[in-house]
Amino acid sequence: MKMITHKQIRNIVALMLLMLLLPLLANHRPLYISTDTASFFPALTGDDILQDGDKTINLQFDDVKVADGLFVIMPLIPWSPGRSDLMNSYAGPFSEQMVLSSGTEETLPFYYRHWLGTDGKGADVLSGILYGFRYSMLIALLAILTGGIPGIILGSVAGYFGNSSIKTTYAHLTAFVISLIY
Repeated sequence: MKMITHKQIRNIVALMLLMLLLPLLANHRPLYISTDTASFFPALTGDDILQDGDKTINLQFDDVKVADGLFVIMPLIPWSPGRSDLMNSYAGPFSEQMVLSSGTEETLPFYYRHWLGTDGKGADVLSGILYGFRYSMLIALLAILTGGIPGIILGSVAGYFGNSSIKTTYAHLTAFVISLIY
């Protein structure tokens, strides 16, 4: 029987941590915003509208990266998977990526580039791949649990009773398998 090594366990733990912390890695909301009077964590709370006294910060429309009086920490990948950047539809990773700023087109700043490009709707490919990985891991975990728990129970029963206490015929076994299929 092949044993799981420490390196494999370390890799599994690292992938699970990546899956859990993905909203802090790839998100269009800032991780932290500090104004003169308050601090906000929009990536954790999911808020797009922040209220600081009489001042309202709308993360969907305001450019908080260059706003006066704000200290902002952005995630490593500043794009959510479903967020569209229509100016850069089908943009490749090495093509010139543009942004509309004050009515004129300018080159997208280095930090805000789409590192693997965009799809036809302007969605970032890298964040889409990472979130796709997250959903794949969740589905795999669900499959492991739905198959593993009954397997452990049936294996425990078989190990306890052995080959002498519970006996069945091939006809009963065949009927049981057919009933499972239906």
